Amino acid sequence: MTDTLRVHDRLVAGGLSAEQARTFLRLLADAEAGRFDRRNAHGQLLDASFSPEQAAVLLGDLLQRLAAWRAGDGPR
Repeated sequence: MTDTLRVHDRLVAGGLSAEQARTFLRLLADAEAGRFDRRNAHGQLLDASFSPEQAAVLLGDLLQRLAAWRAGDGPR
């Protein structure tokens, strides 16, 4: 099983819908590839019906992963 699929399954098991998990993983991939657009990300989160609390937790995870990636530690 790929890492992405494993993370997707963990997000769904944690209470996100499949659509929300896909949206978050797409945003994460875009950010890691240097294609992050804040306005676009905000729109995608709203379209996927994230609550403000869910969005805050996921964005915190995103920032933590990007910081680790930039430091050369890889995703955590």
